[in-house]
Amino acid sequence: MRTIRMALLIFGILAIPWAAFAAQDAPTPRIYLGLHGGGGRSLQTVELLTPLLWRNDNLWFADLRATNSSSATQEYNVGAGLRHLIPGRGVLGGYAYYDHLHAAGHFFDQATVGMEWLGKRFD
Repeated sequence: MRTIRMALLIFGILAIPWAAFAAQDAPTPRIYLGLHGGGGRSLQTVELLTPLLWRNDNLWFADLRATNSSSATQEYNVGAGLRHLIPGRGVLGGYAYYDHLHAAGHFFDQATVGMEWLGKRFD
């Protein structure tokens, strides 16, 4: 329960930039809540995907997720990225994520960095 409260606090703090987008035609922040069960265990998930800064053809965003399991497993994912619109061609993006997993008394950490392209021929 402490894990979920901490995740909600972090998500709440990062929600502050939403007010800056109220007067603009910016993308809408998304909050996902999940509750999954089956196979003798349950999962609770909270995720926030929110724009941080939108100027001209650039959109900076944050993606935060916390998952708790009835089998004493916790996972946290923190990511940030940039999407750049190239008018008439597509969207070029880059991102970085950090993942932390605590399962069966062990800790696993990893980082991911990547690029993406969304265009007329490739998605």
